[in-house]
Amino acid sequence: MNITMSDIRDTISKKIPAKHVFYVIDACYGGMLVQTRAVDKQTKRDFAYIQEITKEPVVQVLTAGGKGEEVLDIGKGHSVFTGRLIEALEKAEDFITANDLQGIVKEKVFSDARAYNHKQTPGYGALYGVGDYVFVPSIEQKVEDTQSKISDMQKEIEQLKATEEAALKAQDERARREAELEKKAVEARLKAEQLKQQALEEERKKKEDAEKERLKQETELSRKKKADDDSLAMLKRDVEEKRKTMGGTTLSSLSPEATLTEMLAIDAKIKEIKEQFRNELKNGVNQIVQRLNNKFLKLATAKKDEFETEEEFQDRKAKEMDKLNSEQAGEFTAFQDRLEKEYNQQIAPFIEQLKKSSANEFTITAENLILELRTYDGGTNTYPVTIKTKNPIKPVTPEAKNISKTEKPQKYIMVAANANIPIPREEAREFKQHFQNNMLRAEIKGNFQSLEFFRIAQAYVIDDATNKKYDLFSSKFVDLGNEIVYDSETKLLWTKDPWYFRKLPDDGKMTWFDSEKACKNLTLAGITGWCLPSVKE
Repeated sequence: MNITMSDIRDTISKKIPAKHVFYVIDACYGGMLVQTRAVDKQTKRDFAYIQEITKEPVVQVLTAGGKGEEVLDIGKGHSVFTGRLIEALEKAEDFITANDLQGIVKEKVFSDARAYNHKQTPGYGALYGVGDYVFVPSIEQKVEDTQSKISDMQKEIEQLKATEEAALKAQDERARREAELEKKAVEARLKAEQLKQQALEEERKKKEDAEKERLKQETELSRKKKADDDSLAMLKRDVEEKRKTMGGTTLSSLSPEATLTEMLAIDAKIKEIKEQFRNELKNGVNQIVQRLNNKFLKLATAKKDEFETEEEFQDRKAKEMDKLNSEQAGEFTAFQDRLEKEYNQQIAPFIEQLKKSSANEFTITAENLILELRTYDGGTNTYPVTIKTKNPIKPVTPEAKNISKTEKPQKYIMVAANANIPIPREEAREFKQHFQNNMLRAEIKGNFQSLEFFRIAQAYVIDDATNKKYDLFSSKFVDLGNEIVYDSETKLLWTKDPWYFRKLPDDGKMTWFDSEKACKNLTLAGITGWCLPSVKE
């Protein structure tokens, strides 16, 4: 039996009482009487776009092949066309339009057919109308997916417990510390999943008033959600108890390389948690938009009451639109505030551990340092001296220390100090002779100010022949590298480049306010908190 496109358009479609109709036909065709229009190259994700494309009625059709083409009936359980269609629908996170769907399916089917030395190009168009059909994924399926993730993370918690017990038996402080931090990371992921479950539950409750017929299914989902919440709460209490029993750890025995490695690992976990909460914020916003979508569409298609004037009608619509916008903005803000509060709680222990690591002070002795002496300045009676490490501080291999390869640093930390040491002229000649005879040695002490900057707090040149100790910080300025200079009089750090902010505002002028704002937003060598100096400074 053959059905023509004319029959579908003029007879069948007019008997279907739906605003949006989308025919998907796994067969070839002999030509479609369809309207053509420009296709968006990139999917729009904002509410205004969804409101616009669903405002008008439309009847659309997507066929498996073009005119005169034989469609392939091979594939994994389906034809090539049907398989790609199902795949595209399953991958949709929040929604997908018929316009978007046909673009994806056409490209995939054409590529699959070409692999079989065959030509098959799906056809697409609108029989009439200018709107678009929208597919929205099932919330129930998302709940099942989330439950699966929770189950996987429960298994991971058990594995981490076993790792922790092994570390305690061996009295391995490093393994114990890494297990603790990893557990906290898993806890953060569990909390994110819990928030996701809560958001889904809220969405279901708000839909119950409009979908009474689904009351039984919603009740069952609510019961499962409560069971999941109880399970997650028990896991969280268990993790908290484990954290209390582990107590604090010390980093004093670690080397600079090991400390840098640990700081990078902690920083990587913070970034991972941040990305999880960013994704959760995106999903939550999409759910709010989808839920309020019907209200906006209903308002957009509202008709004037016969007992009100056109002016009264427009005024009523404007007030209702303002109310809807305020409701949406309020939900966005509340959801974002809740996530931000939870995010800060989750990363707090990692921030605290990062502070402990950065506070660990190291002394680097002469065998690991290079001492350089330049020409004595008779005008100022100072000797320019440079002390630097023989090798830069670099982290331990990521594969060996469980640092994500995506977080592997591209630069190592260089450690150096340059200063003009005040030395009387009569003493300077002897100082140089002792340097040439290898009687001088250097020593520095400092800690990691950030992941990019090792802050030297003390730097000495020691003359073993005379037992004299020359302090680099007795100089007015000490160059600490990374374009940063220490001022020993004001006890401040300065940037070496006075023209650091070369990009001026659009009007070509940099006001005092612009400068203060630029300093406030500046991050140099991983250090923040910069400001303009006062007149005294």
